[in-house]
Amino acid sequence: KKSKISFLKQKTGKDGLGLIDPIYISGLRPNDVIENKGEADFYSQTDRQVIEENKPILYARQPFTHNGKTNWIEISKIPRHDEEGNVIGLLGTYEDITDRMSNEAEIKKARFDADQSNKAKSMFLANISHEIRTPINGIVGMSELLSATPLSEDQQQYTTAISVSAENLLQLVNDLLDLSKIEANKMTLMYSSINLRELVDHITVLSREKALAKNINFTVQIGEDIQTNITGCSLRINQILTNLIGNAIKFTDSGTVTLKIAAVELQKTNCRIRFSVEDTGIGIKESELPNIWQSFEQEDNTTTQLYGGTGLGLTICKKMVDMMDGIISVESQKGEGSIFSFELPFELDQSSSDKKQESSLISPKTNPQDELLKFDNTIKVLLAEDDHINRRLAITVLSRMKCNVHAVINGSEAVEAFKTQEFDLIFMDCQMPITDGYEATKIIRELEKDTTLHIPIVAMTANVMTTDKTKCIDAGMDHYIPKPIKKQALINVLNKLFATTE
Repeated sequence: KKSKISFLKQKTGKDGLGLIDPIYISGLRPNDVIENKGEADFYSQTDRQVIEENKPILYARQPFTHNGKTNWIEISKIPRHDEEGNVIGLLGTYEDITDRMSNEAEIKKARFDADQSNKAKSMFLANISHEIRTPINGIVGMSELLSATPLSEDQQQYTTAISVSAENLLQLVNDLLDLSKIEANKMTLMYSSINLRELVDHITVLSREKALAKNINFTVQIGEDIQTNITGCSLRINQILTNLIGNAIKFTDSGTVTLKIAAVELQKTNCRIRFSVEDTGIGIKESELPNIWQSFEQEDNTTTQLYGGTGLGLTICKKMVDMMDGIISVESQKGEGSIFSFELPFELDQSSSDKKQESSLISPKTNPQDELLKFDNTIKVLLAEDDHINRRLAITVLSRMKCNVHAVINGSEAVEAFKTQEFDLIFMDCQMPITDGYEATKIIRELEKDTTLHIPIVAMTANVMTTDKTKCIDAGMDHYIPKPIKKQALINVLNKLFATTE
């Protein structure tokens, strides 16, 4: 029950104030408010502050106990003036705000609990991601090795089926992680200078392979006015385009899938670009178009049964486009294909077009020109990996790439091996027992301080959060390869570090 006293205080002399015309509301007694001398002194001090400074004041106190409960009161005081504008006293209000303060405390506690829950959720996602990706890495890697051995036609089909299933499982894990990060406001955008044509080339190489497997034509049309060097989040643009193109190919049984890129606005320092993915696939009912951006939504159960998928991809695309201040839309008719388009704003990169932009932490991308090793010398590699299958996989693949591999099972053994042997390169798993990869890297960097050495350290991790990549940088790692590890990713990083200069 809210209680209030309104009161007037009139100047009675040079230093004095007198209480006049008290108004009582809901039975709160003046003695309840000022029964403590210390509190009374405080009120008297604030009274004088209002009078002397000619300014209102508002504050909350918890000074007294009423009916066995310690109450909060909110005190408002404003100066009173005569007809000539001189301060002659003050008008004050004491209001019982105990219930309000209690509600605010509950809200703060709920917000704190929610923040703690989000942190726990993020940690859980990171851990479960690592645990799930570790066996997936083994399945994908061993399938790749198996497919390179002599196999019968049936065996090759079985191996391909295993590999495709593992890739689908990995995509599901990625989608769930992305959706959870977006909903928890944990997804971040990393803006940097990017070469749009190189980004598109990377995407189209992979997309053409999928299209050829279904005898579908895949084409790319880039407007002549498109600026090559722009500033944007290449990771998320890549993810959106890969998802939209992948959907178009999946839902198209014959015909063509086309990626069109055109500038819809071009100014001196910025531009706006539209990306459109057109297909001749199954299309979508007009009545279903508003629902496709919702989580786990597909047109109907038949679509799910025929083509698979969870329906998370478009939800994630829309949320990412929204994060980048863009818009996304769809045009489609049942049986006549679809056009998914999104527009994004970009700043133009003012640096030289010849300047190569690189991140301090690089996740090597597949490039058709990097299919072969570009060095002749044998590379001595220290491999730190605790999982038996993944360790065996990495040893096998690296050994076939002119690498002499020394393998250890935790960070402590990696540090000891570094102290006693010379290596050209270190592949470091991030999560290992006893000493993890981050701590082992820090120790190795400390040991290097008294020398002229700087051994490249490549992180190998199933964690895919942006914070995990930042953690790799902070620990002193030079490169980053996400799991499941692909042969081409290893070739790319080896070529980058050891390619012979002609």
